[in-house]
Amino acid sequence: MNSNRVAMLIRMWEEQPSDPFFPFALGMEFIMSNRQQALHYFEETKKLFPEYLPAYYQLALLSLEKEQTDQAKEYLRQGIELAEKQMETKTLNELKALLSQIEWED
Repeated sequence: MNSNRVAMLIRMWEEQPSDPFFPFALGMEFIMSNRQQALHYFEETKKLFPEYLPAYYQLALLSLEKEQTDQAKEYLRQGIELAEKQMETKTLNELKALLSQIEWED
């Protein structure tokens, strides 16, 4: 985690609160150093910007890490529905692949 980059992202988010990139980028910034903080920012992204598709995959991955399989599946299903609505084929395939993997392992 780069504290200068975190400070910059927070400042930019304060200046542009309607841009979903900033809370998502903060989540990505914390993904290696503080999973709980990353989860917070991804949840915040989903809550404030439910149409921001990238958050769903990250939320599912973090839920899997915490062995919250049902929660991960729910995030993936929500993401799949959104990806279909947005016609985002690449993301749709990634979400479906992860869901299939989880269901196969269950």
